[in-house]
Amino acid sequence: MNIIKKNDFYYSFKMDIDLNDPEILQSFSQKLLKISKEIDIPGYQKGHIPPHVVITHYRDQIMKEICGEKVDQTLKILLQENQYSYLYYSEFMLKEQKQAEDDQAQMFIHVEVNFLAHEKD
Repeated sequence: MNIIKKNDFYYSFKMDIDLNDPEILQSFSQKLLKISKEIDIPGYQKGHIPPHVVITHYRDQIMKEICGEKVDQTLKILLQENQYSYLYYSEFMLKEQKQAEDDQAQMFIHVEVNFLAHEKD
């Protein structure tokens, strides 16, 4: 993964998150279950909303949470390996979903992360 230095303290990197990764799928299922117990959707009893209905209404929110967690994990590892002192990341942007060229079943979310840091002495 390539970290780009934009100025003295501002850096950026890009990554693809594989939506078929078992860790991502498990996290999605856990968040889906949690949300389904907490939300109210007219026409359904609270706690008994079918998963496909929850996905229809909350898919983007769940994916943003999962991507945020993955960005946090990746950023901590990258900064330790590259001798940076982590301050905070200012934003991450979910880019388009895309399919891998060699496998039509593989789906990715492209994430661009901007963060503030300084090099360790």
